[in-house]
Order: sequence, then structure tokens, then C-alpha cells
Amino acid sequence: MRAASCLLSVITLAAPISANAQNIAGVPGPVIKEGERSAQFRLAFDPDTDELVQRLHYQQSLNSKMRWRIQLQSRSGPAETIEADFVQGQLWLQLTPDNSDDTKRLWHSGVRLDVRLEADGPPGRAAINWINQFQLSKTVSARLFVQGAVQIGDGAVDGVLLQSRSHLNWQLNDAAIGIEQFNTFGATSNLPSFSDQSHLIGPYARIPLGNGWSLFGSALFGITPGSDNANLRIFVGKSF
Repeated sequence: MRAASCLLSVITLAAPISANAQNIAGVPGPVIKEGERSAQFRLAFDPDTDELVQRLHYQQSLNSKMRWRIQLQSRSGPAETIEADFVQGQLWLQLTPDNSDDTKRLWHSGVRLDVRLEADGPPGRAAINWINQFQLSKTVSARLFVQGAVQIGDGAVDGVLLQSRSHLNWQLNDAAIGIEQFNTFGATSNLPSFSDQSHLIGPYARIPLGNGWSLFGSALFGITPGSDNANLRIFVGKSF
């Protein structure tokens, strides 16, 4: 009951990136470990449009408080033509103190700075993200991610683009299951109505494959008319 109540609280705070945009994002945590290096390949599919989005990223910690990540994204439609989408650089900073056992700290927090260059030219985008993780029990945790972004260059939208993400995670030994939600509210200069915003929610599972490999699968479903009906996602990761 406590976990369910916390999930409702998180969803209320985070309650769904522009409307009808294919969602390939995750719900990251703020904890950074010194010496970590990893890569991940992501696929997201929209059954209604047959659009397939691909994203590849590599990340590496600079120390126990900072990490950088580079992302490359492309997409393809029914004609199977792959088109470059964007390249994005990120810098992460953990704000809360280190702890050798993450489950002993009830709250972790951090920030992330993003700079994005679009493949088809301006506008680009810069964003600041506030990342939080709450340890609800030894095996249950929740995350809340809030983003404010601005477009830069010709054709930029006025105002700040707002979005949030959240998840509730149950750890099952090395595997995990949970539910996640993605909310795109729009630009502060002209916020759309709730029904025109994108709000997606659905289950996920994460399993280890051995030798540093992992597999993440999820299905997201729209809960407003402005959302995609469904997004199906698979992420394959490798830690070095």
C-alpha cells in the first residue's frame, strides 16, 4: 500500500516530448559511480505510423560526482529510409553525498545539462534537468525527472518547453520490473490543454544478460488524445 501511494504521488507531481513525438527516453537516476563506462542502443516503434527511432549513446564518469554522455539519434518511416535526427551532449552532476550502499540513502538528487544540435539545422536546444531518486524500501524505489528546455536559433519556439518523467521500480535480485510515465506539457508561452498534451504510461522490465550486458523492454500507452496510442521500446546496454 505504501508503494502504491508513493506511485500516485509521483504521478501527480509528474502528471505525460512534444505531442505525438516518438518516445525513446528513459527515466535516469542521479547516482554516479567513479570509473563507470557504458553504452546503450535503443529502438522505439510506433505501431500506428510504422516509425522506428534508433538511438546510440556512450557515457563515462569523470569522477564520483560528474559524468558525460553523447547521443546520436536517427529515425525511419514505412519507406525504411533512415534519416539522421540529432546529436546531443550531456553533463551530469550528482548533488547528494556519495554512499557505498545506495539503498541506505532515502533520497538522491542531481542535475543534467543538455545541448542538442538538430540534423536538419536550427533551432537547436539547451535543457536543464532535475533528477531525483527515492528509496521507499530495500527493493522498491521511485524516480522523478523534471526538464526545462529552450530552443536556440532560427525558428525557435518562445518560452520554456516543460516535461517530466517518473517511474516506480521493484528490484528482483538482479532483474527489475516497474511502471513509468512520460509527460510533455508544451511551451510556457502557449501551454496546450491537458487533452492536447502528450501523456504516456506503461510497464517495463529489465533483465541482466551476463558479462555486463542488459536488456530493457517497455510498452507505453497514451492517456490523452494528444498522445501516441502506443510506443514499444527495447534498450540493449553494455557496461565496461
